[in-house]
Amino acid sequence: MKLTTDKKIKVVSSIIAIISVVKKRRKQPKIKMKRIRKVWSHDWLLQRDYGLGLASMVIDEMRLEDPDAFNDFARMTWPTFSELLEKVSPIITKQNTLMRESISSSARLLLTIRHLATGENYTQLAYGFRISKAAISIIVPETINAIYWVLKDEFFKVPRTADEWKIIANDFEKKWNFPFCLGALDGKHIAIKNKADYGSLYYNYRGFHSVIFTAVVDANYNFLHINIASNERANDTAIFTESFCDEIPKNIYGFPPDDYLEGSKKKVPFVFVADDAFQLSPRVLKPYEKRLSNANKIFNNRLNRARSVAENAIGMLANKFQIIQKELDLPIDRVEKLVLASSALHNFILQRDGLDSQLIESWREEVSLTDLQICQSNRSGDEGRMVRNTFAEYFNKQNDAVQ
Repeated sequence: MKLTTDKKIKVVSSIIAIISVVKKRRKQPKIKMKRIRKVWSHDWLLQRDYGLGLASMVIDEMRLEDPDAFNDFARMTWPTFSELLEKVSPIITKQNTLMRESISSSARLLLTIRHLATGENYTQLAYGFRISKAAISIIVPETINAIYWVLKDEFFKVPRTADEWKIIANDFEKKWNFPFCLGALDGKHIAIKNKADYGSLYYNYRGFHSVIFTAVVDANYNFLHINIASNERANDTAIFTESFCDEIPKNIYGFPPDDYLEGSKKKVPFVFVADDAFQLSPRVLKPYEKRLSNANKIFNNRLNRARSVAENAIGMLANKFQIIQKELDLPIDRVEKLVLASSALHNFILQRDGLDSQLIESWREEVSLTDLQICQSNRSGDEGRMVRNTFAEYFNKQNDAVQ
């Protein structure tokens, strides 16, 4: 069937009209529909305001009915928790709004302590505390920072005067029978999740990624100083020297001047005691190795007894705050803040609630942290060996006198 001229004109006109409409539609900007938020928070989360969250149960019921259970849950007694809450509240308290009430400072603190104590992730905590995962991801870092900030000056500081150091040395001599000792050293690997930009920086000799946690501990299991380092720095094995003892020649820390051990004619410096992961120096003593004489064994026994204070302190820390035993999926600066806050908390709880003697014995069964690699450096020098020999002579004279 042949189309007439008029019909052809109508068909062409229709096609042109359709094409014109299509072009116009393509040129028109697409209007994005704004997503309307249905609710500010789910109803089950808001039930925490009516006493149904874990924080309300622990604070309003458990602490009154079962103080021992509260102590186990919060890792401290209620008076100690209350004191800590009073310290951090000005920093972590948020204002209520017309839309909803803010999460209380007590819930924020208890939530953070529980995270440190158990290593539970944010999703697990959200179900118990009835706080959203998004809110927890803000609350926990803020509160960790606040804990360290309010405790560091009073409960976590390096002595700065000779008199302060001598108090520590006197405690070591009385409690651990090691004179002129300013602190015990130890270190462990804290596992971290590898990131694409880390390369080999945090890859350790045991085949996983970690940071090096080293600590100086006093005679009463308090942390005086800690350092977080990468494994590339650890290859030098003088970890502690890099982070602390490099300031010794400048006397920034105010160490007491060298003095005579009782009955000795040689002056020796006040020292730190350590294990084989650290480098021998005039200021850092470590055990004798290989072909041990009886005199060497006596020295090693004395040193290991004093040094065990640091090993036990780190063990108790990791047992009380078990997040340290987890693989931490955090930026390195937040790993450092977490360990600093946990160490400051350890000191605060120890000084307020006293030493839990059961932890000294039980942590070995419950804590799994990787030791540092043995130091292979031979750069200790004659001076470090001479200081160690002087202490060995002193201990053997004491041993002969007792016999």
